Amino acid sequence: MVSEPSVLAEAELIEATTAALAAVGLAGATVRLSDRRFLAALATAAGVPSAAQPGFFVTVDKLDKIGWDGVTAELVGQRGLPADVTAAARDKIEALSGLPADQVADTLTNAVPGLPEPGCVGVN
Repeated sequence: MVSEPSVLAEAELIEATTAALAAVGLAGATVRLSDRRFLAALATAAGVPSAAQPGFFVTVDKLDKIGWDGVTAELVGQRGLPADVTAAARDKIEALSGLPADQVADTLTNAVPGLPEPGCVGVN
């Protein structure tokens, strides 16, 4: 069995998929990536306790559907997170949104101090 130990294989699959979509006329597709390791490090850096992180992830996953007002209301109201922790998490997530691919690794490293080095991969 041949395998790639880094995220290179996944990056190549994403690139091939977007190229295939463009070839059939669906150019300009947006690819959204998520990695729980990054989100867990971000949540920790924002002050979300480890025990509250599973619920935090479920709520943040609703962001596209309910927006930041809904996410904030659920994190504070239903999940019991302090408003300042929720605001810190929002600030960190928003700092990463919409970045050009070549800026993601550096911005993520700055937004989430202590992120394990193997998790930060430069994109060319």
